[in-house]
Amino acid sequence: MLIEKEYMVDVKLNKPLTRSYRVSQETTYTLESFTYHNQIETDLLMTLDRKTESGHVFTIQLLRQWQLKKDGTEPLELDMAQLRKKLIIETDKSGSILHVLNLSEIKKLWIEIKPSIAEKYDKDLQSKAIINSAIAFLYTDGELERILRTSYLYHGLLPGLYAENFKKESDYAIDGYRNITNAIGAIALPFKTVAKLADYDAQTGNCTIKIEGEIDQENLDKDGVAKLLRKMTDVYNLNTRLDGFHLESYSFDPDHLISESSQLTQYAIEGTLMYRTVCTILPLNN
Repeated sequence: MLIEKEYMVDVKLNKPLTRSYRVSQETTYTLESFTYHNQIETDLLMTLDRKTESGHVFTIQLLRQWQLKKDGTEPLELDMAQLRKKLIIETDKSGSILHVLNLSEIKKLWIEIKPSIAEKYDKDLQSKAIINSAIAFLYTDGELERILRTSYLYHGLLPGLYAENFKKESDYAIDGYRNITNAIGAIALPFKTVAKLADYDAQTGNCTIKIEGEIDQENLDKDGVAKLLRKMTDVYNLNTRLDGFHLESYSFDPDHLISESSQLTQYAIEGTLMYRTVCTILPLNN
């Protein structure tokens, strides 16, 4: 029960804190008669190393990654995940990603694995194009950080909810925004969101924040969506009205690190397109 005038969720750091998680992501979409489905499971270790003047420093290490789909470009994505096996991330006070501090080490790792990757995909033009695009992000200021911020995996760990004041006068709710990048081709899907403190245990510090979002129809690139889908379907009188919703839930432990989280994005164009992604993060049972 919430009784105080305001609550703030902030990291309680007296010494480095480490948590292990299993991240499960499932994506399904259909476009007319075409259907895509994939599941990705990732085990990782996250350590809150220290506080800084601007926020915090976290180290996130990938322990294992598995996925259901074995064809197409999915094997390449697993190979390229080696570059994310250890990320040292600086956040702002809210926990939003600012900088990858070990970028130079990641570039050195790419030099090491590049020959084997190049040989493996030498005759696959699509995969080579994806590799070139992915590596360009390492050498473009701020691009790797942007990609991590928009990733369901890293957003689920670091949702940027620290240092927010949830006040009774506003029903413990805060307006926000979430852009789902590359939702339809290269077109982003904007959601207006409301984050609400659902529970806060004053004795333990355990708390839960829930987020609901609806498509920001005013800022959605409707013309771009219509043009792309009509080109993909060859139907020029196609209904391209896009409807959908977005949900998130975050539970924090007594130190105010994530204990579990979930994200759900779903949108559709009636009779043509349906997309759904679910991402859950739970403690890893060693």
